[in-house]
Amino acid sequence: MSAPLLSRFFVVELEQYTYEQFLEITYELLSRHKIEGGVACVIANAVWNRSKDIRDCVKIGSLAKNTSDLEFIIDNFFGPKNKVRIQSSEHATY
Repeated sequence: MSAPLLSRFFVVELEQYTYEQFLEITYELLSRHKIEGGVACVIANAVWNRSKDIRDCVKIGSLAKNTSDLEFIIDNFFGPKNKVRIQSSEHATY
């Protein structure tokens, strides 16, 4: 943003989540949408390794309800250069 525009805002700098905080928040948010822990873990890992944006977890979680959906959705959400391979409901490799 330009300096004149930025001067109209109150800027607050926040520390980035740790992985553990990110995972905990993802579990909490996705459990509200009735998404099981294994799916939430795969989503959290995929998002942490790409954007680190908790809103992406919610977007992906609203589309994927089980692990068989996740590989397709994550690959298309982040684009073909960031392919994901899901090995089980609890572990993913990138």
